[in-house]
Amino acid sequence: MLSPSWPKAEQYRHYRPGQVIGGYLPAEDMKIAGVSLGTSFDAVKASLGQPTSEKRDELTYGGIKFGHSLMQDSRPIVWYITVSNRDAVTARGIAVGDTLKKVMDVYGRPDFIDFNNRWFYGYLRYNSDNIRGIFFEHNGSKVTKIIVSDN
Repeated sequence: MLSPSWPKAEQYRHYRPGQVIGGYLPAEDMKIAGVSLGTSFDAVKASLGQPTSEKRDELTYGGIKFGHSLMQDSRPIVWYITVSNRDAVTARGIAVGDTLKKVMDVYGRPDFIDFNNRWFYGYLRYNSDNIRGIFFEHNGSKVTKIIVSDN
């Protein structure tokens, strides 16, 4: 359960549309399993080998998915990475199943908490799709999914 002193989503609703929140994370933070956003699907396969599943817009390696938005670019490059189990950790060592306390200890207070109650660290323009950072989905006490995104 969320501690009473922890940040709440309603504390993040006072921004103006288009207002910049947070800041860009170091490039190292935007990697999972050694793969950065913007990496070509061919380079991912060269680095990690044959995926357990491959679609036109997604490569899956166990609990790690490297995704491409077909709307954004015709070249298959990584636009987002999701981690749904303990197959990978963030550059700072956070894994699915870790406590929100550990996330706060490692990353500090979230830069934003979205309408799905996900904790976000990184850069975003409020009320837009201009987002670059890490989301931590959670069940109120533990991380259930990690999303590294560049929208």
